[in-house]
Amino acid sequence: MKKYFSFGINPLKLLPLVFCSIILQAINYYNTKNLSPFTDGNYTNYLLLQAIIILANIPITYFIIRIYITGYSVDEKRVHFKGKLLTFIAYQIGYGLLSIFSMGLALPYYIKKINSFYINNTSVNDTSLKFNGTASSLFSLMILFLFLPLITTFILVYNKLIPAGVCTAFTYLGVFIFTVYLTRWLININYSGYTIKLNSTLTQDLFHCLIFIVVTICSLGLLFPFVAIWLYKYYINNLVAYKDEVEVVSFFEEFDILKDGGYLLGQMLLTLITLGIYSPWATNNIGKRLVSKTGYINNSMVVLED
Repeated sequence: MKKYFSFGINPLKLLPLVFCSIILQAINYYNTKNLSPFTDGNYTNYLLLQAIIILANIPITYFIIRIYITGYSVDEKRVHFKGKLLTFIAYQIGYGLLSIFSMGLALPYYIKKINSFYINNTSVNDTSLKFNGTASSLFSLMILFLFLPLITTFILVYNKLIPAGVCTAFTYLGVFIFTVYLTRWLININYSGYTIKLNSTLTQDLFHCLIFIVVTICSLGLLFPFVAIWLYKYYINNLVAYKDEVEVVSFFEEFDILKDGGYLLGQMLLTLITLGIYSPWATNNIGKRLVSKTGYINNSMVVLED
């Protein structure tokens, strides 16, 4: 028997956060354009204002994500979130500074801590989720696909053994592979003894994401909503829940790429025309439409009511 998810938020609760975000972006634009760190006398003012912008974005991000999480429902029961703002601020500042001072080496631990904060503080039917990803596995991939290619190509360019364009291409390729792997790494959640993750391969993910990027670029962004729905379909259809390495629950979607892609395009245009003010309503409308067409089948009642 199919079971469907649902989504719904109050756009008016999101609107003040959107206004704050727009104001901060405007300040950041002014800071970058008029207080260049390379201009004499402006370096301290630039860094100070940049720090204020980053710190102000932390609580805004917390409340936006919290509203999104609690907007979901499973079997008509709301998803709950119990994460505290002060804890989130401490993690962002502490692990953020650690990542900066370690020249990026601590970035996997920062990502794991923030992702664990959101997932581990989320509960469905009074049962908490738990993130299974490890920072060590992400660290290994970061070294392999980000640091080593960057350092190697930099040395080759510095010694004029390869053109700078080749260095840029290799850097983008490494970032692309790492980002796709990061998506797989993030989708690794334990719920009541069941493990929810992707059953696709990294090669398949890379292929689909490459098509998404190529089509988006070649169409100058016009086909973005349609290929975004197509990519979303791919990930949903490859999402499963395992128990003792046996697949017991599969997830499904009922999207229509043309209709849902067209709807997504319309909501994006309304957001663009209103300079972002419509985004809370767009988020609610898109979420309701797409999430209501997503669900799970097979032994789902066992999983979600354990």
